[in-house]
This record gives sequence, structure tokens and C-alpha cells, in this order.
Amino acid sequence: MSLTLFGITITTVMAKAAYYGTKQMIDNYKREKERERRERERMKAKLDKEAKEASIPSRSIYVLGLKGAGKTSLLLKMGAKLPDTTTNGTLRIEKYQSFKIKVKGEDAIIKTGEDIGGGESFITTDKDVKESDLQRIVKTRDVILYLFDVNEFIKEGHNKEREENLARLKNIFQVASDCNKIGSIKLFATHGNSFLNSGGEINDVISRIKEMVRDYDSEPLFDKLKVIDTNNHNDVQLVKESIFS
Repeated sequence: MSLTLFGITITTVMAKAAYYGTKQMIDNYKREKERERRERERMKAKLDKEAKEASIPSRSIYVLGLKGAGKTSLLLKMGAKLPDTTTNGTLRIEKYQSFKIKVKGEDAIIKTGEDIGGGESFITTDKDVKESDLQRIVKTRDVILYLFDVNEFIKEGHNKEREENLARLKNIFQVASDCNKIGSIKLFATHGNSFLNSGGEINDVISRIKEMVRDYDSEPLFDKLKVIDTNNHNDVQLVKESIFS
């Protein structure tokens, strides 16, 4: 069977092939346009997300303190993802990815960081190295959260833990002074619930601690000292807000 089209005779098969070939071209064209539309929408959504995230306040932090001060507990309660541990205190450096928190109802971002054990090795200065890890940390992080156990700190008599805390805070204060970052150091006395349960008063212990550190180099760091418990939601929220204050 044949067909004459525009003066040209073609078979029905050829006509069908021409028809379906043209239809396939049209369908392919439509699919390509749809793919391009979806790609534009995807890129727009990505750019909108990046623009939104770029407008969210972010801070880099480091949580310092002796073993048992509650550094890991605080990071976990704030929302950091850290490996499960059954040990009492972090024995090595654990990295965590950036995560979002809420500050006064608004989103904020804590940048990628590290959870480090309370041992002394990371704060010592190697004579072959120009600056210690502690110097690098204070210089490069937006905020330093320093934690110490309120119950151990206030013990009377020869108090090795208080001396070790004050020695670290002296180093931190010196570095922060050199780079004009005193305001970036935030002090928190932890294990507040156990202190309160033993009959203590928050305002009294803050005054007592400030008296203990009078005339120490790091005394100015204690001006805005807070007593917290890392298992208390409101206290953890107080820490979050201090990061962005």
C-alpha cells in the first residue's frame, strides 16, 4: 500500500515511521524541557537554602576544663553528635560536625569542632613548636567555654584541682589578653544540682569563688561566672545564649 504526500509516494509503513519519529522527537523535547525545569527549581532551592543558612549566626567554640568537669555532657546536651563512651571522661580527641541550636527561638549554628580530654598534654608548649595547642585554640575560636566542678573548686585547704584550674585559666587569660579576646572566654561552674542538693546557695558560692580568685591573673574571667548543671535544660540554654551574646 502506498500514499502520495506532497507529490511523493510513500508507503504506509514509512508514513507511520515518520509520524512516530516526529512524536518521539516532540516527547523527547518535552522531557528535556521538564528536566531543565526541575533542575532550575533544584538549583533555586539549593541557592535559597544556602542564602538562608548564610544568614544564620554561627560560632566556633571550644569546651575546656579538667576531667569530669562535664565538657562532653554539655556538648551532647547542646546537640553535638559524639561517639558513645562508657568511660568517665574523654580520653582522646573526638570530632563533631556542625549542628543547629535554638537561641531565643531563632536558629544558630555551632561550627565543626572537637571534644578533647581533660589531660594536661594539649595545653603544654613544646619548645620546638612556635605556639601551643592552647594558644591556637584561643586565637582561632570565636568562644571558649571553660568548665570546672563547683564542688571540687570550693573545697577548703590544699586543693590540687582548684590550683590546676587556675593554672589553666592563667594561660588562657594571657593568650586572650594578647589577642584582645577576653570577652570570648565564658566560665561555668558545673554540677550545680549536686551543690544545691547539699544545701548550697548559688549567689553565695559565686561570691565565695570570686573571693578565692582575688588577685589571681585570671580574676577578670570570673566577673560573669555562672553555676550550671549540664543535665538541666534551662542551664544548657543559658550556655547556648552566652555563645551568641
